Amino acid sequence: MTPFLKQIAEELLKLNHTELSNTLVIVPSRRAKVFILKYISETIESAIYTPEIISINDFVYKQSKLLEADPMDMLMLLYEVHREMEGNNAQSLDQFSTWADLLLSDFNDIDLYMVPVERLFSYLSDAKEMDIWHLDPEKLTEQEKNYLKFYSKLNIYYQQLNKKLLDNNTAYQGMAFRYLASADNYKNLNYKHIFIAGFNAFTLAEETIVKKLETEYSAKIFWDIDQYYFDNKSHEAGKSLRKLLGNKELSKVNYINDNWLSKAKSIDIYGVDGNVAQAKFAADLLKKQFAKDPQSINKTALVLASEDLLLPVLNSIPEEIKNINITMSYPLRLHGGTELINLIVNLYNDYKFEEDNKSELSIYYKHFENFILHPFIQQYLYVDKNIAKEIVAEINKLNIQRIDIDYLNDLALKSDELKKLIETILDINRDVRSSTDVILNVFGLLKKQESKIWELSFINHYIEILSNLSESLSIISYIEKLSTIKRWILNAINHSPIPFIGEPIAGLQIMGMLETRTLDFENIILLSVNEDILPKTQPYQSFILFDIKKEFGMPLPSDNDSITSYHFYRLLQRCDNVNLLYNSSTASMQSGEMSRYIKQIEIEIPKANSKIEINHRKVKFGFSANEKAKDIKIEKTDAIIDYLIEYSQKRYFSPSSLNNYKKCSYLFYLQKVLGIKVSDEVEEKMAYNTQGNLLHNSLEDYYQPYLDKELNLEEFSKTCNNIYTIFEQKLDGEYKNMNTKTGK
Repeated sequence: MTPFLKQIAEELLKLNHTELSNTLVIVPSRRAKVFILKYISETIESAIYTPEIISINDFVYKQSKLLEADPMDMLMLLYEVHREMEGNNAQSLDQFSTWADLLLSDFNDIDLYMVPVERLFSYLSDAKEMDIWHLDPEKLTEQEKNYLKFYSKLNIYYQQLNKKLLDNNTAYQGMAFRYLASADNYKNLNYKHIFIAGFNAFTLAEETIVKKLETEYSAKIFWDIDQYYFDNKSHEAGKSLRKLLGNKELSKVNYINDNWLSKAKSIDIYGVDGNVAQAKFAADLLKKQFAKDPQSINKTALVLASEDLLLPVLNSIPEEIKNINITMSYPLRLHGGTELINLIVNLYNDYKFEEDNKSELSIYYKHFENFILHPFIQQYLYVDKNIAKEIVAEINKLNIQRIDIDYLNDLALKSDELKKLIETILDINRDVRSSTDVILNVFGLLKKQESKIWELSFINHYIEILSNLSESLSIISYIEKLSTIKRWILNAINHSPIPFIGEPIAGLQIMGMLETRTLDFENIILLSVNEDILPKTQPYQSFILFDIKKEFGMPLPSDNDSITSYHFYRLLQRCDNVNLLYNSSTASMQSGEMSRYIKQIEIEIPKANSKIEINHRKVKFGFSANEKAKDIKIEKTDAIIDYLIEYSQKRYFSPSSLNNYKKCSYLFYLQKVLGIKVSDEVEEKMAYNTQGNLLHNSLEDYYQPYLDKELNLEEFSKTCNNIYTIFEQKLDGEYKNMNTKTGK
């Protein structure tokens, strides 16, 4: 197997050393640069000047002299435009954030495909007017009028946002590409040779840039094409390539290979019951491969079609495999820090004040318990014992539903760490914006205590995100809802994945589908090859109507499907061993349906190449959720019967315990024979046994003075109202930290 990027390296080494140092190579991703340089270094025997290798994204920003705009900064600039245009009718930040990301996405597509902006938005505005047309314009509702006004202003939104970004010398991706594609010439592009390698589809802006490089700067284009999907006019993987190369003489096109039609390979397909089971089974495959040939791991890629599997995969990698490189970024939404932020927001949202009186503050017990039981907080509080679990046990025993300021102050005496934590979460004011400061301060405490470099890097990343967001939100004079802050925090987290740093060449390569572009491996393990994931199915979301997008040549879902299909077939075309895993489980609303690509391979590939061996197996890996639990049987021995007789003679079996025996004899055995107590829980609703105990104990206290006395009706009538007082005392004793006078 000769990898595609090795072919590019060989083309470069045909140049003399002077030419090589004056050569530019434009590739789809930064990762391709690492592999090209690797292949060059493996071939040469002495030091040379290497070519400049750059991703197309970096090339565009470098040539345009623009900086890439921060996603959150763009949202704030767009909100600034919205407020300037709408004045007193401007939406709140919370309302605005429900549609702002979608509008920015549309603007990006408009520029990437160089759509004539004024004509598009005029066309769109007219289409929307026709949608809600009335014979009598006076019949339009106020909401419909505002709707039409919004669409009539989209062109102004676009122009004003672009102006503000240019004033800051920044641009979003599409804006930068359009800017360069529209330029008359490219400055400082003084290279002897320009290579463009590894692309399969272009936006109109990219195509314009590439054509200009090809015609005016003699750039050479290198494609990675296989005859199997290129020659087949109905195959979606070759759709974009056939469109791009339609008028070219194919004999002069580099490179068109026939790997799918001539190369022998093994394709094993596994239906695995569950996502975590996929990760475990993949680890099992790696372990067997390592035992057979340890060096083969260096030629292996573990590809995740779904980023949600990254953590289960990382936790399952066999210990024998020491070197791994994670190319894909880790989505922070999956990290425990994001859960902690949600818990702090819940705490903050739960604070109750009597006007501005902090002494009236109270917190719902469940929110507080969830907060201190979070692994990060437990670890922070742990000194010589698990104080978090002790506090939860105490809250449950005392049956505290709402935790007041006095109880929090009592808790603060248990340890210095707990004191600092409580002081931090109580450092609040009535402006919901201060919730970001509370979160920042909590993470600041964790940072001081955290000893693991791994987690420390995550904590620092969260602190950076929150600090930047706090600064961005400072321009908003008033934020009314905590949900707004939460939405923006989660939005910022989604826009800020954390990159991993590892050995880029050696060891097992773990990556997403997009990161596999231009790369080749002998062994592939691809997870989540399910329909709706490969290709990814998403609802159509755009302000621009589907037909209008089609009319203006903008991308449609089918175009994205063909690009995904190319990445899939290209990844597999040169490898020797392929393992395709899909989730076969139908639990929790999962379809359990394998990807259409698997079906295509099973039906079409055997007809095209008999040297490709295909096997399809269903794997039962570990315990299945569909398996029925086995019945637990306890033998009723003489010893157990004797114990129960002795127990009934000394004490008694209450009606509830007998009811438990009727419902679940095993529960009765655990409680009455083994003596295992049910852990205390806070009663948010009075349990039946609590009601019975309260009535029983109240009546017992009431009748106590009448023991061994003859009841006198007149005296008894005078004291009968005492039962209410006694019952209230018992109720207050049972629920010490609750208001028992009101409620349901």
